[in-house]
Amino acid sequence: MKILFLLFSPPTGTWGSLTRVLALAERASAEGDEIAFCASGVLAGRLRDFGYRVFDVPRSTMFGLPLPISRLMERKSQKIALPVKEGKAIGSVWFVLKLSGMTGRRYLERLVAAELAVIEGFKPDVLFTEMDPGAFLASMISGIRLFATYASVMERGKDTRTYARLMKTMRLILKEHGVSKALMDGPYNLPCVRWLVPSIPELEEPGPEMKGALFAGSFLGSFGSARESGFELDPTKRYVFAYVGTGSVSLGLLMRTLPEVFPSGSDTLCLVGAQSIRRELRLGNVVFRPYFDAGRIIPHCEWVICHGGHNTIMQSLSCGVPLLIFPGPIFERRFNASMVQRSGAGFMLELSDFRKERILEAMSSRDSCAAVAQTLGERIRAYDGPGIALAAMREEMGREREG
Repeated sequence: MKILFLLFSPPTGTWGSLTRVLALAERASAEGDEIAFCASGVLAGRLRDFGYRVFDVPRSTMFGLPLPISRLMERKSQKIALPVKEGKAIGSVWFVLKLSGMTGRRYLERLVAAELAVIEGFKPDVLFTEMDPGAFLASMISGIRLFATYASVMERGKDTRTYARLMKTMRLILKEHGVSKALMDGPYNLPCVRWLVPSIPELEEPGPEMKGALFAGSFLGSFGSARESGFELDPTKRYVFAYVGTGSVSLGLLMRTLPEVFPSGSDTLCLVGAQSIRRELRLGNVVFRPYFDAGRIIPHCEWVICHGGHNTIMQSLSCGVPLLIFPGPIFERRFNASMVQRSGAGFMLELSDFRKERILEAMSSRDSCAAVAQTLGERIRAYDGPGIALAAMREEMGREREG
């Protein structure tokens, strides 16, 4: 089977999405499938570093602006605190696409043309994407089945102008290619698309949109590097792992608060992955490093402190480790955090809760939260994410051959 991965490649890169795609690509390669990627920017470079076959597609820029301005915005975005009232959520997947410059007609036309050219040359049996808008159009135009990851939070924002404009643009591009099929209620409701949910029902909202969706448990790959070397776990210590990305708890607040929670002499060591620092730093019983291999660290932890990223949550729960989540205002993170809190496997906390007393209070509930996390972990491990996805692809190929 030949699989073409149409990678969502925003200007800032997206390591979470790349991790999930790599999990499937690694399994497919191991099972003898021929794979290739359409990608751009830093993600295309990282894939080439792994030795994958990559076809370049047009590079997007933030809001479709000229590249120098986009790069300036990318650098500033790492330091901007969003002026949003605490407890409120902002954004949607559709706004993310607009922010990434992928909803403009001129860019989307170029993206689809490039992907169709790759499809013509590579001749894949099936397509796979996370949320690349060009993938849905390329699938409809080429007639090749598309498998796409899906989450119930993606239903949000369909009442916005951004969503309406994207649908209008997609219809115009389809018309240019002589395709008269309607998009109906968005690209995920097309007959050429099969939904794959990299989660379990307990962590998603039920609804009619889930009809026909295939739950896969999790896709957890790795894009690690040599930066993860040099740290050895001490079997006499207890551990907490923290990773909060951007747009959540600031590095300064982490440095002020966590040493109060884990002071020198404590039997618990807190390991903080912070990409904005250059070398290892130790404050009290807190170790800050640019990168920790979470897959190696988390199984030995009593808690994970994070910003609500999908991969960190799935990785933690897969290991039966409860979570303290500080999502800030980002819509997807707040959704993920609310699902964890609803399940009882951890807590969704606001930025004002990031203080010694509140953190210790939450951690006092470890036994009850860990019991739920272990149960959810068993549910997640019962699935075989990449295996389920590939089996569905092969089943679809078999039906098409019979037809």
